[in-house]
Amino acid sequence: MGRLGQLPIVIQDNWLSRTLQRKWNNLSLSDRIGMLSYAWTGQTFWRSDNQYKLFEELKRVRDGLTHPVPFGTELEKEILLQQRSENGTVLTESIAIGDPKQIGSVNMNFSPNEAVAGFNQNPSLLGNEDAERALEIMLCHLSRLEETFFRRVTTWFAFYERKSNSLLSTKDLLGKINRRFESIWEAV
Repeated sequence: MGRLGQLPIVIQDNWLSRTLQRKWNNLSLSDRIGMLSYAWTGQTFWRSDNQYKLFEELKRVRDGLTHPVPFGTELEKEILLQQRSENGTVLTESIAIGDPKQIGSVNMNFSPNEAVAGFNQNPSLLGNEDAERALEIMLCHLSRLEETFFRRVTTWFAFYERKSNSLLSTKDLLGKINRRFESIWEAV
């Protein structure tokens, strides 16, 4: 966006901008959103540490649901081998980066000491309440994205409601669900 001149501020060509440009693809999604928000509005995206922690916990839920077995472990290899022998398909194995993480390691479970959302510690045991928490966190972040980057557009992220045959904005949908984290988003 900076190279195309689409930011509302001028990005100076200095060592920081060149370093960010080189390392942009290696930055986490959280860091990218934070930097774009600061460049776009001059303000931070997450107004509190708890908002940032909720985003990180949501990413861990996604990771736990999309790949509940730790990458590069013997268990992953056994599961892939079993699937290959059952249906004859060839699946690719993940390459372990660094030491393989075993089930029950700190990287697989959510840390109860720093947890804000209260998700089940083991991603493979996530239930309905966890899904409701994840939905609220996602909607709050989408609402913040709309507010930060797309103020001119009334509804950027919309959800179709079949009963009323209409589109709901993130704020409308947030108003219809049981809120657990409202105080975190309204506090600042």
